[in-house]
Order: sequence, then C-alpha cells, then structure tokens
Amino acid sequence: MARRKKKLFARLKLPAVVLGVALLLFFLLDNVVMPRYVQQGKTTKVPHVVGKKLDEALQILAVNGLVGKKAEVRTDKRYPEGTVVQQNPAADSEVKFGR
Repeated sequence: MARRKKKLFARLKLPAVVLGVALLLFFLLDNVVMPRYVQQGKTTKVPHVVGKKLDEALQILAVNGLVGKKAEVRTDKRYPEGTVVQQNPAADSEVKFGR
C-alpha cells in the first residue's frame, strides 16, 4: 500500500510542479505585467460632437488629441446632411490619446 502511494506521488509530482509554475506565471502576468502595460498613457475625455458638421467634429477631436473617422453615411431627419448623427465612444468617455 505504501509503495503504491509513493508511485502515485512520483507520477503526480511533475504535473503538480508544472501546474504550480503555470499558475504563478499567470498570477504575475495578470497582476503585475498587464496592469502596467494597459494603464500606460494619459487619457482624455471624448468631446460631444453629435450635431456638428463632420469637418468641425474632426477638428474638435484633433484639438483634444483624438483621431476621428467617418464610419458610415446615413440620413437622419433630425440633422442636416454632413452632420455627425452618432459617435463612438460616447461623449465624456475616458480614452487614451490618439485613439
């Protein structure tokens, strides 16, 4: 009986060590490396550009260190042609510069 336990322990020792090292690496990546990588860079609030002409909206975004682009063209009876009718991310969202 004791011999079987020793054999079982010997067979499980390597997988247990590998699993322990893998969990340690995961913990370090998740709690040390990734927060430093993800939280780099300063943020800014996204200005409200809905209802503004596209050129004006792009200029407002550029002044705030952001890059805007026209995603699609659609008509909306509430706004004149060439006006921003929706924005993503939403106004007052925190984003990193240049995004």
